[in-house]
Order: sequence, then structure tokens, then C-alpha cells
Amino acid sequence: MEAQINAFENAFIDLQRNFQSYMAVSTQLTVLKILEDVQDLGAKADFRDMSYAIDARCASSCAAHLPVDYAVPPADLMTSLQSWVIGDSKESERICVLFGPEELCSTIALLVGEQFQFASRLGSSYCFRGTRQNDTRSYTNLFSTIARDLADRNAQFKQNLWRAVGNETSLRKTRVVRTQFEEFILAPSRDVVWHGPILVIIDGLELGENEATRKEVLSVLADKGAELPRNLRFLITCRLEDDICKAFRGHSHILRRQLGEATPLAMSRAENLEDYGA
Repeated sequence: MEAQINAFENAFIDLQRNFQSYMAVSTQLTVLKILEDVQDLGAKADFRDMSYAIDARCASSCAAHLPVDYAVPPADLMTSLQSWVIGDSKESERICVLFGPEELCSTIALLVGEQFQFASRLGSSYCFRGTRQNDTRSYTNLFSTIARDLADRNAQFKQNLWRAVGNETSLRKTRVVRTQFEEFILAPSRDVVWHGPILVIIDGLELGENEATRKEVLSVLADKGAELPRNLRFLITCRLEDDICKAFRGHSHILRRQLGEATPLAMSRAENLEDYGA
């Protein structure tokens, strides 16, 4: 009988220890979850200081934005764009610039955006075309808007971005385009694990503001675009403007193509824009 009592006591003690261990682990997990939630609220509060363009995206409700008689891009072009985004590790082009008529460029941006949004591969899209109520679109909030969108899609990027700007009010509020690209896009993405390709779309790059302001955007994309992670790709559409062509000429990380009125050029690396004075 005494042996049975001792066995019951020992079993009860073991059960009590297990229960206490469970409660300790459960408490730790709860504390970690609360801390994570508090940090997330802190990050979101700080990110509000980073200028954001309302209703700038160009990939939501694709069909509703396309004209009834819109020109359908050739299937081989769409396939080539998809292949470029997915790309292998040897591909160096982080940025693809499509020059062409406004309607065709807009259609491509919308359709590609819709495809990658559906696949959860669209990091951000920023459309300069069309009118918006209370329009806030500007070159000076282009990269801050993209950065906030990327933070919504990747927890590690969000943490890195918050670490960079959390205690820097002046940095969060900066309107300097180069600083935004370097501190909001490049720096937070350097050690991020991107699970598959992520696409960022900028539609109608030439329409943001005047040429002097645009020069800053072109300069930083040309100078620093090669530092983008290989899984983070930028697709840019615009008209064939002289300053844009000159800024993007001769950079191995920028793929440039002109879209014709009828048949766009193939997306092969061998082709370039010399024939068009680009």
C-alpha cells in the first residue's frame, strides 16, 4: 500500500512539474507574441511618417481599368516578361524598362501586375497615369510608397526597415529620392530571404513631375539599381523620352526595350535600342 501511495505521489509530482513547465512555455510564447504585436504597432506608427501615395497602385481590379477596345499585348512578350522576372541567378538585369505608346504600356503594366498579384508575387505597383481624387503621387514619395508596400509583404524587410528608421524622424520624413532608395529599399533588403521573385511595377515614369525632379529618380536607378537583390525586380514603363533613354543607356543591370505600335520587340538580351537613338 505504501508503495502505491509513493507511486501516486511521484506521478502527481511529475504531473505538477509538467504542468508548470507547460505554463512557463505558454507564458513565454504569450509574452513573445505580445512583444511582436507591440513592435508591429510601433513599426506601423513610425511608417506613417514615411510619405505614401494613396491609390497609386495599378494592378487592382485590372479589368475595370482597361478600355473596352484595349490592345492585347502579344503573348510572347508577356511570356518573356514573366521569364525575366522569374529569371535564374546568372541574370544581372534587375530593372526592365519598356518604352512605348501610353495605352500599350499601361495595358502591360495592368496585366502583368494582375498576374503577379494573383500569384502573391507583386511587391508594389505605382502608376503615374490617369487622374486621382486628392492626388498625392510624386517622385518624392515613389520609393517610400514602394518600401511600405514591401514591408507589408515581408516581415524581415519590415523589421529591417523599422530598425533603420525607427529612431530617425528626419530620415522617415525625408523627401530626398536617393536617400529613400538607399535607406528604404536597398539597405533593408540586403539580408532578406525572398521566397521566390518579387516584382515592383512603375507605370508612366515620365509623368511624375518635371525633368529636373525626374533626374534624381533616373540617376539613383542607374547608379544603384544593380545593388537590388536578384529576386527583387523593377518593371518600368514610359514613353521614349530623351532624358530617360540617356540615363538608362549602357547599364548592364537595366534591360531596355521599345514597344512598337504593332509588334513589340522580342525580349532577348542581344537586342538594344541603338536603332532608336536610345
